Amino acid sequence: PSSYPPPPSTYPPPPQPSSYPPTPSTYPPPPSSILRTNCPSSPCTPVGYIQQTPPYQFPHGIIQSVPSPAAPCGMSILDVLKEGSVVELICCTTGNPLYVKRNGQLDGNGPFGKSKSEFCVHSSQHGIVALSNRKRNQFFLSVQQRQTCASRSDNDDVTLLLRAISHKGYVAFESLVYPEFFLAIDSTGKTVAPQNTHLDMKEAQFSVRAKEQLHRHADIMTAFGRPSIVNKLYDKALIQLGNKHAKKYLGISNIGQLFHTADSGDSLTIFIIHDRGAGVYSFQSHANNGYCLESDGNCVNGKGKPDQSSDFRLLENIDGTVCLQSLTSPNSFVSVDNTIALSMNLVHIETGEHQTIFTMMPLN
Repeated sequence: PSSYPPPPSTYPPPPQPSSYPPTPSTYPPPPSSILRTNCPSSPCTPVGYIQQTPPYQFPHGIIQSVPSPAAPCGMSILDVLKEGSVVELICCTTGNPLYVKRNGQLDGNGPFGKSKSEFCVHSSQHGIVALSNRKRNQFFLSVQQRQTCASRSDNDDVTLLLRAISHKGYVAFESLVYPEFFLAIDSTGKTVAPQNTHLDMKEAQFSVRAKEQLHRHADIMTAFGRPSIVNKLYDKALIQLGNKHAKKYLGISNIGQLFHTADSGDSLTIFIIHDRGAGVYSFQSHANNGYCLESDGNCVNGKGKPDQSSDFRLLENIDGTVCLQSLTSPNSFVSVDNTIALSMNLVHIETGEHQTIFTMMPLN
């Protein structure tokens, strides 16, 4: 309708800032668990608030979110087979060392710890070696066209090419004169005709156990990127083993009894370590030279034999402590229980039980 009034020509002005209600000064402070990080006194730089949550406490005896212990990195069994080393070659078929008979024949059921079962390494470049018997040093391992035996050093067939089976930690010895012919021992300890051998067969595979070797550790690292303790563990070094759980030291008495109740000043707690190569060690009593640490089934004792039951693989933890893994029973670890009794722990090491964790302290 034409009778509607006209719209206003002016509007009231907007409120001025002074007309807003004042900001209260009595707001409560933030909770104590809140840290403000944009204040000058804070060492942090992000702007805002960060909730400080206390770390979760895992059940007693279990270490979660910690990497499992691992063998040192950068080590190879081929490092053992260097000029001047003395080794035992353990046949994968028999579990015993290879040895040389008086007539120059080879047998895979040799005794541990005897010179006739030990070989001196004569190394050249590019993984080529010659191996002479320590007792009968005129004999070298030889892979010929029709037989494997021990031969004189002036024969060309004593030069062997090292072949590593890395996923198993074994080695094979291939003839340099007759390629694809390998040194091989069957399950009875007898030699296999070279023309019937190949790299993947069990008969051609050997475990190398060092008896004497030059110090070779210099820059070995742990799996966690830190210098490994094996850099300090040269062959025949003196060490002590302390258990993190019992806070006592491992020792062997003069009757070969293994115990874990000694203090650090007890001379029975000193061990001579024998470097077997690739992070494997034997632990011999310094005070009682006839005894050494041994894994015997589910038990561990101090009357170790000179065979592989006395060998332990060193696994390093992120904090520098170690676990001792049986070489003959890989699922077993030297362990101390709540009564400070010693055994081979069959619990998987990833449970992080303190009973299997040791500190290793070189003394020289």
